[in-house]
Amino acid sequence: MVILMAGRVVGVKEAHRKLPRLLRDAEAGEQIVVSRKGKPIAVVIGAKEYNSIMATIEEMADPRALRALREAQEDSMAGRIYTYEEVFGHPPPRLRRKMR
Repeated sequence: MVILMAGRVVGVKEAHRKLPRLLRDAEAGEQIVVSRKGKPIAVVIGAKEYNSIMATIEEMADPRALRALREAQEDSMAGRIYTYEEVFGHPPPRLRRKMR
């Protein structure tokens, strides 16, 4: 497996010293690769990003969902694209902002 070195790379000792800061950075969307002797051993990412990755993996494991995605990509490439109104027969509902 190849880990793409996107984001910051820190050594184990630095990660240990700076863990609270690394966790804040990961929560803010940064990917931090932790290395030992110059080799990547772990990646620190925020829970939101982790959940997104896991949902994508789960979706891609579903053959029906994968087939639907491929068909949608083929439709898009062939120019078979429809508006919300063409599909549902009415304009899209407006998103309502929550009142504070």
